Amino acid sequence: MKKYIFLLMLLPWIGRAQITLNATVFVAPHTGADTLKATTITSVFPALWPFAGAAWDMTVTTDSAPDIIMYRVPSSFGDYADSANNNFDVLGFNPLNIKQYNVTTLGVADLGVLLRSSTYGLAPYTATATDTLYIPQQLALHSAPITVLKFPAVYGSNWGSSVVTDVNFEMTVGSLGMLHTPCVKRTYLTRRDSVRGWGSMRVRNAAGSPSDFIDVLQVNSTEITVDSFFIDGATAHPALMIVGMTQGQRDTNYTQYYYRKGELRPLATVTHKNGQYTQPERAWIHRQRLSTDVPEIHKAEPVAVYPNPASSFVTIGLPVYTGHAVCIISNLFGNTLGRQSIVFKDGTATLILPAKVGTGVYQIQIETSNRTHTTQLVVAQ
Repeated sequence: MKKYIFLLMLLPWIGRAQITLNATVFVAPHTGADTLKATTITSVFPALWPFAGAAWDMTVTTDSAPDIIMYRVPSSFGDYADSANNNFDVLGFNPLNIKQYNVTTLGVADLGVLLRSSTYGLAPYTATATDTLYIPQQLALHSAPITVLKFPAVYGSNWGSSVVTDVNFEMTVGSLGMLHTPCVKRTYLTRRDSVRGWGSMRVRNAAGSPSDFIDVLQVNSTEITVDSFFIDGATAHPALMIVGMTQGQRDTNYTQYYYRKGELRPLATVTHKNGQYTQPERAWIHRQRLSTDVPEIHKAEPVAVYPNPASSFVTIGLPVYTGHAVCIISNLFGNTLGRQSIVFKDGTATLILPAKVGTGVYQIQIETSNRTHTTQLVVAQ
């Protein structure tokens, strides 16, 4: 009997279809101009913990001032080229670059980057006006494609890549006897990706209004890079290392991607300070095609939960709803901890937290007569 009761309690989770991304939903990559919006450094973020059946509301974030205009164009090398990655670094300089991608039945692959020719003055570092760093135009391909998204991408799937990438440049530094001396920045990259959550997300569209909630897969990505430098064909001597050149420089980046059907560009890209993905730093939000070309879970009806953090009870606000509802409380592992019948009057209802709900983060699922709403709650006791 207990087994059947447990299964009945799990029905709300079983009833929600998981999300699968594969090649069939990426048959015609969108080309043209897109608008991204970066969050401010001081922005407040919603809870972005991994969860099955989550609802992430990115409309609470604060945008930075200018829109970021990105371009995706057909590519003679790969399936398409994308200017979205504008943080490519060569010794602290950021040359104009266009990423190259392929889409196959196996997944989405990052092939490398096309760098435009750029010249930078080194006077701030060498105190000599004629010292320069020149990056010629080049197609810097990875030693193997980096798997960005492996098909079929579904909750719990994992993949990884390990590649080497060379970028050629020239340096002129009079005090070191360097005149257009050929140099190479060699980067060893190891990337590990894991689909840690699925659910729905809403963002602000190009006009600044909240979008509908959109089905997304949450992918956690860890990238470890190690840089080596070569000057005139030999390993760079420490005496020749200037600007941002550090032999064996090791960096680790933690990024969450929220992918949706029909779009190769993530709906949201969030960088984190830690490997637990609990300290979001910046986000880039895609602001086009938010309600016409993609599936939607439900219309945007904001759910308010307060106080949040809570200790013993919460008030749930659901505008324009009056009547009975069922509230299900679950932990981050999807385990149901409580199920209560509540009554909304003039858009609000009170939920008493079960005794087994201790300090932590929880998912609250509210089932009304016509739809299901999901939000998250922090409990501090």
